[in-house]
Amino acid sequence: MRRSYPDDPILKYRILKDFTPSERANRCTGDSAFSLAVFLVFLTGTPLTALAQGQGSWGGGTGIAALILGVIGFAFLLWASFVFSIVKGFITKKGTRLVVTVFLACLPLAFCQLNFMRLDYNYKKRSDLRTSLRIKAEDYLAIKCQTDRKLSKLIVIDAGSGIFIDGAGEPPKINGVPQRPNWQEIEKIQNANSVSGKPAMNYTAQFLTPVGWTSQRYISHELFAVGIPFAEHSKSGNFRRTASFDWWKTNTPANVLGPLLKPYDGGIHLRPNSSLEFAVEALQSQYTLEFKDISTREDRDNWVARGSMRLIHRGDNRLIAEYIGLAASQFPTLEGDSSDSWEKITVCPGSESKYIQADRWQPINFFFNELAQLKSTE
Repeated sequence: MRRSYPDDPILKYRILKDFTPSERANRCTGDSAFSLAVFLVFLTGTPLTALAQGQGSWGGGTGIAALILGVIGFAFLLWASFVFSIVKGFITKKGTRLVVTVFLACLPLAFCQLNFMRLDYNYKKRSDLRTSLRIKAEDYLAIKCQTDRKLSKLIVIDAGSGIFIDGAGEPPKINGVPQRPNWQEIEKIQNANSVSGKPAMNYTAQFLTPVGWTSQRYISHELFAVGIPFAEHSKSGNFRRTASFDWWKTNTPANVLGPLLKPYDGGIHLRPNSSLEFAVEALQSQYTLEFKDISTREDRDNWVARGSMRLIHRGDNRLIAEYIGLAASQFPTLEGDSSDSWEKITVCPGSESKYIQADRWQPINFFFNELAQLKSTE
C-alpha cells in the first residue's frame, strides 16, 4: 500500500527518501521503463521521418533535415526526462505526473514560439512603416521636383583641369536639427550617459546625407572615372592632391617625387592608373566643385534630402554649372545612426535618373555628362 503524502513539496520529497527497498525498486523500474521508451521513440522516429520524406536513408538534403529534426527531438526528450526526474520527486500520481512533466517540458518551446511570433510581428510592423514612409517620401519628391529642381545649361570645360572638392563630408545644416558631433564627442556623451543612467544618444539616419554627397574617397574616384586628371581637397588645414601614378610622374619633378614614393618602394610595384594621394603646398585646380546639403526640416521629415552641386572657376569665382536636386530614401528607418538608409535613393525624374546603377545614384557621372562636359582632346 502506498503512503499518503502531505501537500508541502519539501516534506513530500523528504518522505520519498524513506521508501522501503521494494518501493524504491518499483519506482526505479518505472523510471527506467519511461527512459527506455523515450530512447526507443527517438531511434524509430528519426529514420521513419527520413523515410517519409522519400529518401529512405540519412543522406541527401532531406536526410540532413531529418537528422537535424531528430537531434532536436532527442534533445527535447532528454530535457523531458530531466524534468520527469525532478517532477517524480514531488508527484506520485502517474496521470498528474505525466501532465505536469509534459507541461513543464513544453514551456521552453512555448516561450521560443511566442518570442518568434513577437519578432515576426515587430519585423512586419517595421517593414510596413518603412513602406509607408517610402511612399510618403516619393510623393513629396514628385511635388518638390517640379518646383525646386534646378539645372544650368550644358557647358564644356578644359579636360586638363583639376577639381578642388569643397564641402564634401560636412554634416547638413538643417533648421531645428542639432549638428551631429564627431565620433569622439559621441563617445564621450554615450559614456557619460551610461554612467548617469541616461539613454544612449541616437542621432537618427533621417538627418544624415546621401553617401554620394559625403564620401571624399567616392567623389575622387568618380572624378577620375569621368576623366578629371586630379582632385584636391583640404584636410586639417593642409592641401592634398589625389591623382594617378602616371600623372604624378608626368607633372612632378623627379627630385620631389622620389621622396614621396619611398613608402611605395620607389613605385616599382605601382600601375600607371594607381591612385596616390600626397600633401601639396598650393592648389593647381582650375575649378572648385562645391557640395552642400541644403535640406529643410520639411524635406527630412519626409525622408527627402536636398543637395546642391556647383562648379566655380577659381580664378574669378564665376559660376560655371549648377545643380539643385532632391533624393528620396528607399530604405527609411526610425532607428540607428547609419547612412545605409541613403545608400539607395530615388531622384527626380529628369536627366539625373539615367545615372542610377543598382539603385545607387552617381552624381559625379551625371554632373560631368549633363552639365559640365570635358572638352575632347582629339
